[in-house]
Amino acid sequence: MAGINGLGGAFIPQPQVEDNEAPVPFKQVVPPRDLQAVAQQSVQNSAMAEAMESMSLVMGGRLRNQDRKTESRDRMSELRDKLIAWVPGVAGPALNELMSQFSQLGSGPHNPLAAMEQAGLDAGAMALILAGLLRDAVMDPKRRKRLENALMALLENADLPLDIFTWLELGSLDKQSLAPVRMLYERSRQQEDTPESLLAWYQEVCDWPDREKRLKILIQSLALELGCTGERLQMTRIAHTIGELKRLLIFFNLADHSHWVAGASTMESETVLREVLSLLSQLWIYPDWLSDRLQSHQLTTVQQIGWVRVMLEFIRTLPDMCFRDDEHRQQVIDALEQLQDRLAEAE
Repeated sequence: MAGINGLGGAFIPQPQVEDNEAPVPFKQVVPPRDLQAVAQQSVQNSAMAEAMESMSLVMGGRLRNQDRKTESRDRMSELRDKLIAWVPGVAGPALNELMSQFSQLGSGPHNPLAAMEQAGLDAGAMALILAGLLRDAVMDPKRRKRLENALMALLENADLPLDIFTWLELGSLDKQSLAPVRMLYERSRQQEDTPESLLAWYQEVCDWPDREKRLKILIQSLALELGCTGERLQMTRIAHTIGELKRLLIFFNLADHSHWVAGASTMESETVLREVLSLLSQLWIYPDWLSDRLQSHQLTTVQQIGWVRVMLEFIRTLPDMCFRDDEHRQQVIDALEQLQDRLAEAE
C-alpha cells in the first residue's frame, strides 16, 4: 500500500495477522489542530452604530466569502507542496513511464491539463505527474507557473486525494467502478454523524471487488484531509473524520483477526467476520445464542471449544469503539466464558 509519509498525520493499519498469531494492538496517530479564533471589533460611537450594523449585513458576507477563499487557497498550496515533496516515495514503473512520456509538459504555451486529458489520463495520474515535474529546481519560471496553475486547478476538486490514491492502488478506473467508494468517501467527510453499526457498514462494503485496497484508499484519503492545516476545520468535522478513520481501521483489524479465529475451526474467515460483527451488534448476548450460532455451522464440540477460546482472546483486544460501553464488553465476555465452561463439561 502506498503510504502517506510527509503528508501529515495519518491512521496506519497494522500488519496482516497470520493464522494462530496473537492479535496486534490497535494504534492510532492523531494529527494536532490549532483552531484560530476570529477577533471582533466593537463600535464605540453610538451615532454610527446603526449605520455600521446595516453595512455589516452587506460587507460581512463578502468578507466571510473572501476569508473562505483565502483559507481554501492556503490549503491547496499546502497540499501542492506536500505532493511535490512526497511523490518520489510512491514513484514506481507506471508513474516513471508517464513522467518520461510527459517530460516536456508545459514547455510550450499549450494547456498542460488538456495535453494529459487527450492522452486519456485521469485526475490522480495527472496530479502525480505535475507534482513530479515540479520537483525540478532549475525549471524555467514560465513553465513552472504553467504546471503550478494546472496542479492548483486539479486541487480545487475536493475528491482529488481519492483519485490519487485510487490510481496508486488500482490504476485507472472508470467512474462507475469507483462510485461506491466515492459515495462512502463523501459521506465520511460530512460533519453529521451517522450512528451506523459495524455490521450495517460491513454489509455495505462486503461485496466490493478489491475490498481491502478500496478501504485503504479511503483511509489514506481521509487521513490526507486531516493532514492539511490550511483550512480551519471545525472541531465537529475533525472529530467525525477521526471517527470514520477509526471505523475503517477497526474493520481492517477485525478482518485480519478473522483469519486467526478461523484457524481454530473449519469456518471461512469471511464467515467468522460476519459472526463477529453480528455478535457485536447484539443488544444482549447469552450462551444459548452463541451455542445456536456455532451449531448452525456444524462445528464439533472440539472445534467449538477452540473457536470460543480464540474469540475470548480476540474480544479482549478490541477497542472501546466496538462496544456500546464497558458493560456491553463484559456481557459478551461473560457469555463466551459461560459457553466455554459448558462445552468443557460436555467434552
